[in-house]
Amino acid sequence: MKILFCIRVDVGTELGKTLIKKYGRSSLPAVFIVDQNGNEIDRIIGIYLKENYLNKLKDYAQNKNSFGELVMKVQSNPDDRELILKLANEYSWRGQRSKAIQYFEEIIQNEPQSENDQLWMILSSFYINNQNYKKANDAISMAIKLKPDNHVYPRIQKQFRSAKESNVR
Repeated sequence: MKILFCIRVDVGTELGKTLIKKYGRSSLPAVFIVDQNGNEIDRIIGIYLKENYLNKLKDYAQNKNSFGELVMKVQSNPDDRELILKLANEYSWRGQRSKAIQYFEEIIQNEPQSENDQLWMILSSFYINNQNYKKANDAISMAIKLKPDNHVYPRIQKQFRSAKESNVR
């Protein structure tokens, strides 16, 4: 990356809304690093000290510790659960639910008896957002089965069922 142009965009403007559609929702503040064709290289979410911010930009310029590098690592190591989980979370933070679901489901398919109840709860929230209530209920039920002593999950399941009923009507 030899030349870097920075622009500030208000997400409430037409340009802001267009960019959110293109790159997906993200927490604010967010800096999107794109190539000359508008393809996203990576993004920086949150506030950083100047030195840390510059180090991130230098890393991204070398495709080091970047989203692109993570994608390549997963492609090279398709059985590495931790890398797949990291990629699923990256897609989640980028607002790319369908890609996040794909990788979360891949982890579960490779570990059908996964003891990670939180993974099931994450999936349930994505399913709810996609109005896939059967899969959402199954995911919540699995989380409860894995951690029956967690008193929060049954309340979430109850809230989910009432939300589902109100959406069906």
